[in-house]
Amino acid sequence: MNRLWQGIVAALILSGVILSGVALAESPVKHTETLRVGPYTVQVFFSEFPIRAERSLDLTFKPEGGLAGKTATWKLIHPDGSSRQAQARPLPRFPRDRTLWGFDSLALPTQGDWQLELALNGASGSGTTRLPLAVLERPAGPPSDLILFLATIPLLALFVVAVRAWVRVQPLRRLESRQW
Repeated sequence: MNRLWQGIVAALILSGVILSGVALAESPVKHTETLRVGPYTVQVFFSEFPIRAERSLDLTFKPEGGLAGKTATWKLIHPDGSSRQAQARPLPRFPRDRTLWGFDSLALPTQGDWQLELALNGASGSGTTRLPLAVLERPAGPPSDLILFLATIPLLALFVVAVRAWVRVQPLRRLESRQW
């Protein structure tokens, strides 16, 4: 029995190590664009392309010469021209590669022609540009009947286990009641 527990613990540790490596793996770059932001050249990397509504993607920015001595802000412009952000926010470092700026999981809610306003300040000056983001319609999901069927499988399994346990216990109850 002790060996069984050691095997289970070893398997859990091994799967945790393997899965943590998979979770930290960087998303592959599917599309790249080059922007001119004032005196700076910035490469923009997309993990998904074309962009679809309600579908998350990684969006990273790499200015020529690196991030040292530079600051950047961003503002998202909706297809109707409005912005829910009163002022531009600082562009964060990308969590999986600290040498880049970026978003780990950006999802735009609706289709349309979005724009990302990017402002960059540094020793060579400052500049602002807008990156057009053409967002296509949301991808179709699985049929609702399939989702309902898959969601009821655990409930059906629990029901089968409960019935089986009840059937196994019934003969014992009858036997005990006769012995009294």
